[in-house]
Amino acid sequence: MRKIYLWYIISILVILNLITLYFLIISRNADALANGQNTYQYISPRIAWIDVDDFLQKQKSMTVSYTDLKQQLLLQIEEMNVSGNYGIYFEDLTTGAWVGINETETFYPFSLLKVPVLVAVLKKVQDENLTLEDRVTIKPEYLDSHSGTLYLKGAGYSPTIEELLDYLIIESDNTAVLTLSNSVLSEDDIYYADIAMGLVSPTTSNTQPVLSAKEYSNIFRSLYYSTYLRRDFSELALILMMNTSYDTQLPAGIPPEVKMSHKIGYYIEQGYYHDCGIVYATPNPYLICVMTSNFTRAEADRFISTISKTVYDYAS
Repeated sequence: MRKIYLWYIISILVILNLITLYFLIISRNADALANGQNTYQYISPRIAWIDVDDFLQKQKSMTVSYTDLKQQLLLQIEEMNVSGNYGIYFEDLTTGAWVGINETETFYPFSLLKVPVLVAVLKKVQDENLTLEDRVTIKPEYLDSHSGTLYLKGAGYSPTIEELLDYLIIESDNTAVLTLSNSVLSEDDIYYADIAMGLVSPTTSNTQPVLSAKEYSNIFRSLYYSTYLRRDFSELALILMMNTSYDTQLPAGIPPEVKMSHKIGYYIEQGYYHDCGIVYATPNPYLICVMTSNFTRAEADRFISTISKTVYDYAS
């Protein structure tokens, strides 16, 4: 009897201790929340702070598989009966889920490489080695009429760095990129920007790299998460790319009120047409990059805008 009585006493004490511990944990969590502390240390801060109802609602919008989207895209490509080469990459920036079609096939990027130039210039401004108000004189050898209108200003014109960046991105201006690359940046400036943003085949003065749609998307991911530039300069770069004058490809596939930061690249003679960027869809923004070769301009516009619309309709 004595042993049984002792066992009951011990059991009751253990239960009381567990109850006390439970209420202590609840109390500490309540205090932590009241003091603005996050009790979840190892899950995404995007969901750690929200209440249960908001979490359940947000969870519904988190897609981790886009297999159905890939099947839709394949069917559409078959219907369009394209004869050229293409690479497509899509990534949900909320969950990291992605799909691609020929996403590792490589292409010459052409004017897509103006984005690393933009980033390299902003890095120098960020590091206080340059200001946006500094002026640069355009030399005769920098004048290029193939893309953009800055060449019309003529040699001897001295735009500000800010003005050059506007021409570089909004008009994809060749005179602007030649002026910035030769008068403002060193080869190392562009090389380090390429490497820091995830281009494994960086640009050199003698060669243009070949890049895939998946690889090039690293640049926009770097800007979105501000991994190389500080937040204010990443924001500036993305805002500049919202104002581009090219709207017949990716932007043509999304509603006009949806914001998009993007950059085009093309070389008409060989049928290269690319468009890559970030679509700020609700609830989940996403990366999309489409690269093509051996397309006519009309074929590329139709192909890329159709891909863009299908992705937007599915993702949003």
